[in-house]
Amino acid sequence: MPASGDPAATSPGADRDVVFARRFGTGRPLGLLHGLLVSGDMFTPLAERMSARHHLVIPDLRGHGRSAALPGPYTVERLAADVVRLLDDLGVERADVLGYSHGGAVAQQVARADPHRVRRLVLVGTYAHNLGSARERVEARLSPWLLRAIGPQPMARLLARAGGGPRLTREGPGR
Repeated sequence: MPASGDPAATSPGADRDVVFARRFGTGRPLGLLHGLLVSGDMFTPLAERMSARHHLVIPDLRGHGRSAALPGPYTVERLAADVVRLLDDLGVERADVLGYSHGGAVAQQVARADPHRVRRLVLVGTYAHNLGSARERVEARLSPWLLRAIGPQPMARLLARAGGGPRLTREGPGR
């Protein structure tokens, strides 16, 4: 791994459809996923401090920064697949993942699609869904009504089960 303050870069080759990423530090892998209209450079002020304890993997997501020229689609699913491929290319089997804003939606999709890859998921200023599909539009209309009708705890249990998660009880997940 690169030493703290000495980044290594993984960049798209002429014939490869792979995102650009910078790597810093040593320790437990931590992926930092940026929001829309910025790049991984937004994490530069944090990289020096965090690289003392983490092997940071900071991509420029497809359509952003040094990955701007990569072709679409630019869906959350595609961006998450890019992150998983990057982790594969770097030999990172499991990582903590922090997603900021739209990067949080990407991080959630990585955890949903490949749960064994994500050790910890940290979401900052993000959202849990958007209104891009018919299903999401129906959920957005029904969720506030259902929340009022059954309350927050039953709603959380319902959503966890619907998403394939463990059964939630007062004792904790799966108990």
